[in-house]
This record gives sequence, C-alpha cells and structure tokens, in this order.
Amino acid sequence: MNIHRARYLIGLLVLIGHFTSIAYYVFLVQARFPDPELAMFLDGVASLLPFTLLYATVFYRYVVANPTASKAASSQPMGWAPFLVQFTVVGLFIAAIHLVLAWGFADINRFGGVQNIGTAIAGVDTVFAVFVSMTFSTLFPLEWEASAAGVASNAPAE
Repeated sequence: MNIHRARYLIGLLVLIGHFTSIAYYVFLVQARFPDPELAMFLDGVASLLPFTLLYATVFYRYVVANPTASKAASSQPMGWAPFLVQFTVVGLFIAAIHLVLAWGFADINRFGGVQNIGTAIAGVDTVFAVFVSMTFSTLFPLEWEASAAGVASNAPAE
C-alpha cells in the first residue's frame, strides 16, 4: 500500500458517502411522506452537508490539484494496519450517518420530526470528528504542513 492509493480509497469512501447520504435522505423523505414540502428536503440536505462536505472537499481538492500521481506519493509506503484502521473509522462514520437516517425515519415520532434527525447526525459527527479530521489532516496535509513533516502534499505534482 502506498500513500497515493490510501488517499484515493479513503477519499472516495467519503466522497461517495457524502452523495449517498444526501440521496438516501431524499429517498427516505419521499418514501415516508406522501406529499413532502420542498422545505423538508432542503432542511435535511442542509443539516447533512456540513458533516461530510468538508472531508469530500479536501479530497476533491487533492484530486484536482494532482491529476497524475507524483513519484513522492506513489513511492511513499503506508502500512496495511494504519490504512485499515483509518479506512474503518471513516467507513464507520459514513455508516453511522446512514444508520441515523434509517433509524430516524423508521421511528420519526420518537425523533420528534425530520428536523431532529439533523441533531442526531450532529451527535455522530461529534463522536467521529476528531478521528476523521486526524485521518484527513494526515493524508491531505496543506503544503506548509507537508514540507515540515517531509510528506507528499496536496500541492500539484510537478
């Protein structure tokens, strides 16, 4: 495993998780309510966006800045154990968001409405934010952080 491959696998997990959580929310609203108002869609999407958009944007910025793999990133090894731990934590984060959505819509009366599902998702983010943030700041460091640590950065490959 190298750092370039790890960045893409973990980054794609978040990017796909970002869009699937939004699509899943829209599907659940449409399935649960016969004639939902537009505000119901917008409220849910607005509550989901901040939690995954940050990480999806960091990854996408890296992809755009690095259309080809740099030699430094391709040759920099990453152990399987650290990769699996980071991939698992990020995967659990995405899965927890989907689980909260499913649980919230299955027991909508207990949640007190669609608006409170966003609060539950904020709780998921609170639990996972430190771990996912550490993963992303390590895999996708800013240029000045990368040069200080001696790792391949987000800067465009030369």
